[in-house]
Amino acid sequence: REVEALIVPALDRLSRRGIRHVGEMLDAVEAAGGRIIFGKEGLDSGNPGSRAIIALLAEQARAEAQALSWRLTTWQEGCRLKGKWTGKRPYGYLVVDGGLVHHPDEAPIVRRIVAAFLGGQGCRQIASMLNDEGIPSPNTARAEEIRARGRQPKNQPTTWGLSTVSELLRNPVLVGWRQHRGQVVLGPDGQPVRF
Repeated sequence: REVEALIVPALDRLSRRGIRHVGEMLDAVEAAGGRIIFGKEGLDSGNPGSRAIIALLAEQARAEAQALSWRLTTWQEGCRLKGKWTGKRPYGYLVVDGGLVHHPDEAPIVRRIVAAFLGGQGCRQIASMLNDEGIPSPNTARAEEIRARGRQPKNQPTTWGLSTVSELLRNPVLVGWRQHRGQVVLGPDGQPVRF
């Protein structure tokens, strides 16, 4: 037995999937000769009376997670129907008071990409042109913003590629629309909501 106990800060940090999931973990740890100690609740799965309390708290954590998910989903849906942008900013735009406005440096690049595409150039040609001119890609622009806030970006900057240009051209945000789960957001009148 190398590990005698697993210590977690709180039960809801271990799992928010209910007693079945927590019970399976308790059984597995117990079968290995260990125990789980819950810091916030002061519970130890090795104590005979703790399991019933752990079961109750596991179901409470599950209910709280479901309620939080419902509230967040409802809030986001309400924002979408009002035309408020709540996600990451798309390349070429800034989010101001929940709406999209053109980014002073990136919007002209997006216009050039659209004009080049409508002029007959392919996505690969457009990507090469942008890389040859040293124009930062969307990932590079995001990484610079993260650095400006004093943090380290997780993804390394990249160059323009076929898929980057293609995604930018197919994004409904070019006409002020937003996608949710692969569909353009529609208002109660059945028309796309403008952002």
